[in-house]
Amino acid sequence: MRLGDAERSMLEGREGPAPKLAMELLCRAGQAMGAEDFVPVTSTNTATAWYSGRSQLDFVEMLHGMKAQVAVPSYLAASRVCLARPSLNRPGDVVTHSERLASLLHDMGFSPSYTCAPAPARSSKASSQARQPARKCGRS
Repeated sequence: MRLGDAERSMLEGREGPAPKLAMELLCRAGQAMGAEDFVPVTSTNTATAWYSGRSQLDFVEMLHGMKAQVAVPSYLAASRVCLARPSLNRPGDVVTHSERLASLLHDMGFSPSYTCAPAPARSSKASSQARQPARKCGRS
């Protein structure tokens, strides 16, 4: 994959361990998809707040420990539990882990919108840009 100076700096670890890991994962995903390059992104909407198991929480705790931060405005889609009205939730590990997950992600810069509405609908103009792998579209 072609990498710009910023991507190469992250991949080489000059920006810290979290960006290095992120770039390694993005490059592997891009290679698996046959991507040749990255495309600019101005925001993300992710389902990461939907607690799906201990391994997910462990991974986010690892990233948090690496001081990971989002690179562009990033919004959390729905959570598995009601974080706005905790009294609606039944006590248990799913609630505890969901709350911990949301807290870690917020610390990493995610905005807790908890909606599936597209991120651009909530952000009139992104303040920064990043790049993600682009799939080959109609190229041979």
